[in-house]
Amino acid sequence: MEPKRRRTHRLFAMAAAGLIAAPLSMLAVASPAAADTWPFNSNFRPDTGNHGYCYSSVYPPSSAVRAQMYNAMVYMTDSTAANRSYASNCDLSGAGQTDVVWREGGMSDTGNIGEASCTVFWANTSPRRCDRFLLRVNGSLVRSHYSSSANRNRQYRKTACHELGHSLGLNHYPSPYTASCQRSGWTGTVTSSWTRTWTSHHRSHINSWFG
Repeated sequence: MEPKRRRTHRLFAMAAAGLIAAPLSMLAVASPAAADTWPFNSNFRPDTGNHGYCYSSVYPPSSAVRAQMYNAMVYMTDSTAANRSYASNCDLSGAGQTDVVWREGGMSDTGNIGEASCTVFWANTSPRRCDRFLLRVNGSLVRSHYSSSANRNRQYRKTACHELGHSLGLNHYPSPYTASCQRSGWTGTVTSSWTRTWTSHHRSHINSWFG
């Protein structure tokens, strides 16, 4: 495990009875794309239809972070069969709201760069489906890690892409492979497109579910 200030994304699935941790270990395989599992949590899947989103009034995203959350949503629509829809009202409870609630902060662990958790499940579905994900970007941690606004924005975008991927069922992409934003950790000064995109294999997972 990495030191707390260097710890990467952690996943949580929140059920009615409480928080269920779903840590994922890195896979030591020669062909990670071929071994990549979908969905990342075999206990539930995302729902289908439009992938609606909103920005929470609790821990609201700053303009810089919100811009990269939006860019990640646009990328999803442009590159996969999942469509986005925006809602001005944001709620973590009750059915029929949005699929994604974005927050900046409010982390369960302040050492995480980002987090994804399911807050509402569909009733009477097998396997279970997640009706609403809470996606968080740790803006204060990113700003303490980078002094450059360019590096900060790249990290915001990479983390937003990563957590959004989890809400679409995507797993972590194991180090040292760098072809997807689903790889955990810091971007550093890397400007390559993988920091804000998914592999064709990842996109095929999304397309087969949302298409």
